[in-house]
Amino acid sequence: TGPTEASRGAGDIYQAVAEFLCAGGMVAVHERIFGSLAAREAIIGQRSERLARKGVDPATPVTYLQGNPLWGQGLAGVNMMAIRPAKPQDVWMVRDDAGLPLGRGWRRQGATFLLLQNLNGKDPRIDEDRSIQAGRMFDRADGLLRTQNTDYRSVARTWLYLNRILSWYGEFNKVRNVKYGDFGLMPEPGG
Repeated sequence: TGPTEASRGAGDIYQAVAEFLCAGGMVAVHERIFGSLAAREAIIGQRSERLARKGVDPATPVTYLQGNPLWGQGLAGVNMMAIRPAKPQDVWMVRDDAGLPLGRGWRRQGATFLLLQNLNGKDPRIDEDRSIQAGRMFDRADGLLRTQNTDYRSVARTWLYLNRILSWYGEFNKVRNVKYGDFGLMPEPGG
């Protein structure tokens, strides 16, 4: 299969997703798409069109992960988490300084939850070492958390998708340990 079949499949899936969200008064707070990179634009296009048709905000962040289906190319799957808020204002978009949506926040039973997506440390103006990019990604996450009146000490789980992870995992761990130390998550040496 290719982009045309992926587009048709994505259209069907997102039609059903949009109907489910609307019927249940639900709001998507996290979404990942797994598919071929060649089909990405077709899939994202169908997602935006089908959600918007039903009045569901397609600007909700979505992470597209390269993951070919077993049969070759196309859409491998969609993973979405949605909630039913008590009041519309109980769910909000988390945006960076430029207004780019990078997550969702919501309140439920007196607790506040945040889910951030698509953070990276790339600076499009320069080509930098992956370790520098990783450090900048952690700093961006920390900055976004602070805009939401929290910090890294309240983070329960992280999912990090690293390109060619095995070739630089040691370097990445060093950067992460330094940043986690900066955020007060690592014990003091000798402590």
